[in-house]
Amino acid sequence: MRNPFFTFKKGVLFFIFLSASITSSYVQAHGGVEIEKDYCTFRLSGYMLHFTAYQPDVFGTDELCKSLADTDEAVLVLDFVDEKLRNMPIKVDIKKEEQTGFMTVQSFPEQLYPTGTMYIPFLKPLEGKYKVLVSLEADESMRVDNHPVAAAFSFVVSADEASNRANFFKKNSGAILIAILMILAGLIAFKFYKNKA
Repeated sequence: MRNPFFTFKKGVLFFIFLSASITSSYVQAHGGVEIEKDYCTFRLSGYMLHFTAYQPDVFGTDELCKSLADTDEAVLVLDFVDEKLRNMPIKVDIKKEEQTGFMTVQSFPEQLYPTGTMYIPFLKPLEGKYKVLVSLEADESMRVDNHPVAAAFSFVVSADEASNRANFFKKNSGAILIAILMILAGLIAFKFYKNKA
């Protein structure tokens, strides 16, 4: 004969696992960079860089990557993951797509980043498509047809980004609450049956 406690325990563990999976998927897909790590990295002549954006007024400490809101400010962060990049003079340009092509809106002359991190204040971003262009200007050996080796990372600034996040919570607040209540109920019932046994 089956042990009802064992069956109940398996059910509780299943619900905990299911709820954790739902929560984890949400965090990874919205705002967190856990799953976006691959999407937020790019390579410059084989060397890895990581792009992160922060908009504390809207999203607190959430790490953003491909999509930003058109708020008053943002901080863009470039991490030079491969240490060799920290010993190379690097030029960085922020470009915005216009009708005639991508136009430079911010430019930072070549310099070394020995800490491996560059912080870029990005004030009053307007809606549109942007790219961060990173160039190895000084390294003559890495030039192609006398042009510096460069790599770009693209992102979008959208007025809908903040409202999309808020709407997700509004639309799914019931499901999130139910998942939390199911976990709590499962834990209480588990403890109750364990003490009874």
